[in-house]
Amino acid sequence: MYFDENDRPLQSADGCYYYNSIKKGKASLGIDTLLTIYCDSKRLRTIEAINENGVRNGSYIKFNEQGEQIVTGNFEVGKPVLINQWYRKGEPKSVERYQEERKFIEQYWDSLGNQLVKDGNGHCNCALSSYYDVDAAIQKGKVVNGLPDSLWLGYKKSGRLYFEENYKSGELVSGISFDDLGNMYEYTELWKKAEPVGGDKSFYNHVASIMVYPKSARRMGIEGLVFVEFIVEKDGTLTNVRCIKGIGEGCDEEAVKAVESAPNWSPSLKRGQKVRTRYVVPITFKLG
Repeated sequence: MYFDENDRPLQSADGCYYYNSIKKGKASLGIDTLLTIYCDSKRLRTIEAINENGVRNGSYIKFNEQGEQIVTGNFEVGKPVLINQWYRKGEPKSVERYQEERKFIEQYWDSLGNQLVKDGNGHCNCALSSYYDVDAAIQKGKVVNGLPDSLWLGYKKSGRLYFEENYKSGELVSGISFDDLGNMYEYTELWKKAEPVGGDKSFYNHVASIMVYPKSARRMGIEGLVFVEFIVEKDGTLTNVRCIKGIGEGCDEEAVKAVESAPNWSPSLKRGQKVRTRYVVPITFKLG
């Protein structure tokens, strides 16, 4: 697979920034190594361990186009546990620790080697990793015991102010974010996930009302879970609906058809702003 500089998949190698290559491991361990490679230089970009489902699970190393190590870390079933960043020539940049849903800034140095955060305390003027925040290029604020405290400001790569947030011991009290047009959004939670209008029960009731158990699957006694992936757009519509893991004999197509016909969802909100979100739902086929 080919990707652009913003990690978006491409249909072909045109405009490619990096591409994937999988090195198979021992089947008994259920672990493979995923490599990504810069398209122009053909230098190694990342080395990461993935499980049998293609999810990061183990060590992770990232290199810049000069071949210098700039990120190391560990993941557990797709979630970061520890992320270390480096400047060029091996100078340390940051140490971030992740525990359940909490993100801790343990250490941070600026590009001149000055330590701004030491053992979880200090004042950030930080370019944290994308695992900490994919949208804010720079974050400024007080750090207490590894967590944001008091007023925090976030800026885009362009230097435009992205958010102003107030924290108390790592807990968000209130926030204001700004979109590209300068519109302001107020919020009290960083993330609100998309959900079906009327709740999950309403969604699955609709799916059940549309789906028809294929005759050949009934005859062959096929049953199980079909996993359907889709995008919830900013307006709540479901797009790019496809089966990513199925059971065959027409069940996969029935599940996709039912999800495609579902009513709009309430879209996800990130810092109060509507965002596109990828979702995967399981659809059950059970005889009797």
